[in-house]
Order: sequence, then C-alpha cells, then structure tokens
Amino acid sequence: MNIFDSLRQNIFKILVGILVVATLVVGYFCWQAYQYYKSPEYLADQVQEALKPGQIAKLAAIADFGPIFHRLSTAIATSYPFIESGPNQQERITRRVQAALLEKFRDTSKPGVDHETDREKLLLRPLVALPPDFVEQMQKSMVLQRVSEYMAVLTFTIRHPQLNNQAFQLAFTVTNTPDGWRITDFSNAAQVVASFRAAHLQRQEAKRQIFIRRNQAAADTMRNLLTLESCNASSGMISDGRTILTVVHVLARNKSPQRVNNVNLLVSLQTPDGKELITRNLNAAKATEPGADFDYRWTIDMDRSDPDARALLAAPSLVCKPRWYSMTLDNGRVLYDVEVLSVPEDIK
Repeated sequence: MNIFDSLRQNIFKILVGILVVATLVVGYFCWQAYQYYKSPEYLADQVQEALKPGQIAKLAAIADFGPIFHRLSTAIATSYPFIESGPNQQERITRRVQAALLEKFRDTSKPGVDHETDREKLLLRPLVALPPDFVEQMQKSMVLQRVSEYMAVLTFTIRHPQLNNQAFQLAFTVTNTPDGWRITDFSNAAQVVASFRAAHLQRQEAKRQIFIRRNQAAADTMRNLLTLESCNASSGMISDGRTILTVVHVLARNKSPQRVNNVNLLVSLQTPDGKELITRNLNAAKATEPGADFDYRWTIDMDRSDPDARALLAAPSLVCKPRWYSMTLDNGRVLYDVEVLSVPEDIK
C-alpha cells in the first residue's frame, strides 16, 4: 500500500482532526475576545478612543458622570468656597466645570507655543485651571491598575505649567457592574483639588511679592524725586468753639530732572512717644519743577466731638510721619506705593 492509498483510507480521520483543532483554536480566540470585551482593559481602550478629537460623547456610555461631578464639585466648594458662592453652589460649580471640560474636549486645535520667558509676566497672567494640553496629557499618561476582580483604578498624571509644572495624579474608580466595566467615581478629587489650591496659593504669594517689589521700587523713586525735608503739624480750636483745625506743613525738594505735577502724601500724626492719633491721605495738585521746593500746607477740620480731634488737641505736641503715596510726573507716568495685603483671585 502506497502513501496515497493510506491517505485515502484515513482522509476522514484527518479532516475530523483538522476540524477539531480549528474549532479549538477559534474557540480559544473567541473566549479570549470575550474575556477582553468583559475586562477593564477594554474600557481603558474605550477611554483612549473617547479622548480623541470629537469623540468625547463616547465617554457617556462608560462613565457615571453624576457621582463623578458631585465628588468634584464638593471638593471645589470646600477648597474654593468663594466660587459660585450662595444657594445651589455645587450645582452651579458642576455646570461651570462641565462647560469648561466640554470646551476643552471639543477643541481640536493644537496649543500654540508660548514664547514668553519673563517670569513676572507669566506669573501675572490669570491662572487657567486646565492646562492647554490637558486632553493630550490624559492620553499619554493613562495607567490602568487592577485592584480586584470587581474593581480597578484608572489614573492620569497632569502637569500644570502655570503651577511650576507640578504633577497632579487624577484617580478614577473603575467598577465591574452588571452593564460591564464603568468609570464610577473620581476617587481622589478632594486631594487633587486641595493640592491644586495649595499650589495656587503659592502662586498668589509669588505674585504678591512681585507687587511688593514694584511698590518698593516706586517708593524709592518717589523719595529720590521729591526728597522730604520736613513735616510739621499743630492742632487748635478755632473761634467757633466747635472746630478743631489741624495744619500739616510739608517741605520737600525736587532733586530730579523731572517735573512732578501731582502728589499724594500719607501722613501719620503721632504723640511724642509714638502713639498714632490719625492717618490721612493728603493730595496736592501742585507742579514742582526740577530743583524747586515743594512747600505745601494742608488743613484738616474736625468736630470737637470727634475722639480723634480731642486726642490731637490734648497731645503735648504732634510728630508728623510722612511718606509719598503716589505721584504723577510730567511725562504721564504715575507712581504708586500701596500696601499689598493680598492679591485678588484670578482663576479661570
């Protein structure tokens, strides 16, 4: 019997064997596919697809936005109580966050290159909550970690260029539900928002220091423009028997080549032992040419029933402590020296 006769006699057995092997292989791959579609890895791939331009609507099929936004709005209201303060604060925060995220996900343009290198100019810009490449960073940094048969964690690392490139890790709970694996919670929202707020406050303090330095520079410039020579003050009752008149006399000299058109002087009147009685901002729309003296008197009228007025009258003598508050120069430049206690919030 040759080989061909043997094949003809066993062809049925061979075909059956091939069919069995093919069935096993197909079954194995079908089982693998079934397992994949029922796994958190499949959900992670869906998230990556949803993060592509114009695909954000796909997230609605795999994420429970209700509890996610509730967790986030609660965290924002805690760390930023002044945002949308008042009735229904969390609801209004949620709408605001949703609008910002939707705008970011719908924007298909690539972030422009920022060529600004001046640190002060960068710091003085309003803080934008979401970095320009927020979605791109989500795509590149996504990591899935299984916790159990029924739970996993999806994390994204976002670096914010306006907050010293600080990294914030966003963690979302992924749960195996009867409808499949879904994103069910923003599990570390409170920690993320609290860390963001702390970094934001550091940025605010850095901005405040900029204003303080600018104020100091302005104060030094004003002192050099008009050098204060003397400040004297005296108080007395005038003839009506009700009005206490205080006269403040300031002498300064313009030692600069620039004409000064207008000044504001902050004057503290004190007792000889240093107790402050009153502080007044005094204005003079008086031009002072280069090399000329600034010689000006102000009068402050106060009723004798005013406790401050009685304190001025009772003082054995008055000590005058002046400092320039602002100046307007002939070239249009305005100088200010204003105490900076805080910097207004400017988050977008």
